[in-house]
Amino acid sequence: MSLKTKPLSSREVGHISELLAKQGRTLQAFCHAVVEREFQESLRLAASAGKHPAKKSAEYVTRMLKGQRAVSPRWRVWIDAELDHPPESSAAVLGDRTTSGQPAETTAPPSIHPADFWPHMEWFTPATGTRRVAAKLYGLTKGGLEVTFDSRPGHWNPPAGFSGYSQLKNHLWEEFTHNFTRMHKEPPNPEALWHVAAVRKEAPAKLFLLLRPMDYRDVLVTSSLQGLGTNITLDNGAKATVEEWLTRAWKPGDPGQPVIPCARQLVVNLMVLTREGEAVLAQQGPDNPASSGAFTTSVSTLVLPLMDSGNRRLPSLDKAAARGLHRELGLTGREGAVQWLCLAAGLKLGSFTFFGVVQTQLGRSEIEAAFQRTRSEYVSRRLAHEVVGLDFLPLNSEAVAARLAILNYRPYMELGLALALWSRGEASVRPAP
Repeated sequence: MSLKTKPLSSREVGHISELLAKQGRTLQAFCHAVVEREFQESLRLAASAGKHPAKKSAEYVTRMLKGQRAVSPRWRVWIDAELDHPPESSAAVLGDRTTSGQPAETTAPPSIHPADFWPHMEWFTPATGTRRVAAKLYGLTKGGLEVTFDSRPGHWNPPAGFSGYSQLKNHLWEEFTHNFTRMHKEPPNPEALWHVAAVRKEAPAKLFLLLRPMDYRDVLVTSSLQGLGTNITLDNGAKATVEEWLTRAWKPGDPGQPVIPCARQLVVNLMVLTREGEAVLAQQGPDNPASSGAFTTSVSTLVLPLMDSGNRRLPSLDKAAARGLHRELGLTGREGAVQWLCLAAGLKLGSFTFFGVVQTQLGRSEIEAAFQRTRSEYVSRRLAHEVVGLDFLPLNSEAVAARLAILNYRPYMELGLALALWSRGEASVRPAP
């Protein structure tokens, strides 16, 4: 989405209408809420200057949302914030009163986690039997996945209710970087990333993703096992973990936002195949503390706005794939085209991952040699390199079944193998509805 002041497109108007309908909110109630958000922030900023900002009318925002008035980047921020974090009820926003003159009572529904709400993806081979992975698949195809992106301005923010978020974010980042200092390695910078605000399936193999900027510190707090398990005290005095706080803010049932309102990172996972038909599995090392020692897909890389962008400064999956192949395996990215199979929403940690298969004409020894060269370079420069070793697995159901019995792997290794078998017609996959 452009940062220029311009009216909303017809697609944006339609998307907002769909979201409001799913949230059970009227346009009038939504516009009042947006005006109130903007006014409260204007009051805060004007307090030190002794100014008194004017409050816009709801009609002012209504004309924006109907495409009749240009929308500045500043107003887009408030519209996006209200869309991302709706209140428990529209009555609470408008201050509706009962006939007795008391505030209308609202009862928050009991919270349910996405992993307990959505059916999990299932796959089957005669050797493995039916197995499940906690993921919701979008656009599953063997014929090519078409993906378009758009973005909203303004850094992603978590739901309301925990004003200590920024302090926790900085604290966990200090702990994370200390791990690299302890290993005498150069600590990473908090890289800019993409947050997936919403996903929409426009056709069986055609997807649209709406994005917002964020950085890796947000992921560390709200989308990692360490961060989600952190105990916090909410603004109302209640004790909770980060995961419990986010789960309470999630609205079940919307396939466009299938996971908790965490930092929903955009990821590329690739399964690289040798010319002998073996799948390359990558073992994670201490530079990835949450997965140290475990195996995952051949390549697993975050999509970086500064390095993996194409037209209009929006993500290019092929660029992200090429960078991941080079960084993690030492391959040039020209060994074979990526066959994109689907997008997977991780129901437990909230990531959005594009899965693909790369059939190369390289043998095991050639891939191992390329990997050792690139790993040696990273180690000699004391730079973080997540992969410490490779394994090569014959891509057939019997070998996959035996490998899954060993258990030292991340769930997306299983999903990657299942999809690779499915792409060859050797497994059935039933994506969660």
